[in-house]
Amino acid sequence: MSIFKKKQTLFNATENCCPDVPANNVVNLRILNNNNLDLILADGTTFTVNLNRYDDKWEYPSPSLQSFLHSSHIDTEALLPNKLTGYFIQVMGEVTITEANINVTATGSLSTDILFGIYNIDNGYPKTLLCNTPVLSTATTGVKNTTIVGGYQILTKGIYFVAYSTNSDATLLAISKQAPIHLPGHLNSLDASSYISGISANYNYTGTLPTTFPVGGSGLYANIPMAIFKI
Repeated sequence: MSIFKKKQTLFNATENCCPDVPANNVVNLRILNNNNLDLILADGTTFTVNLNRYDDKWEYPSPSLQSFLHSSHIDTEALLPNKLTGYFIQVMGEVTITEANINVTATGSLSTDILFGIYNIDNGYPKTLLCNTPVLSTATTGVKNTTIVGGYQILTKGIYFVAYSTNSDATLLAISKQAPIHLPGHLNSLDASSYISGISANYNYTGTLPTTFPVGGSGLYANIPMAIFKI
């Protein structure tokens, strides 16, 4: 899962996408909730825009974009037991993580334990464990929610690595191999199948995550089971 941070930006009304807003007036865009946002003009006038209009201009994300995100970036994948496997994420600004969840789409035939953690990055490779979930069960399907061990973790702007350790072969909702960010050096050739969507290293499941990510991990081009973090 990507981590998002709400922020202010600028909106130029010259495209006449909102007929009530005077043309050529630069305004601030302020997100109110999932349904509305405010357009604040330079003179202080505020217009509220409903985001639920069913056209590509005002619904956010638009129907076509929602379909693209779901079909292209979300998939399912079986877990890799006795490995430490994960994917890179980019945090655009300081966030505080408090909870996490996973979605088990199919149970497996092995054991049922899994936990996720977030590592910082050193020279393009996962290094030090920053936070983790408690052990979760994949014995039944559905969404599993949990609180981060310690209650919260602050992440500053940068690149991080989300990893899991498990003794299960259950199937989880996963980041598509086409979706993760690609860092410098993570493209082996111009062949699209050579993109690295994540890293996997040998690590026998113990019910905990190692403080330091194991050396010798290899690149993956595969869907990678994911955790969603609440901020």
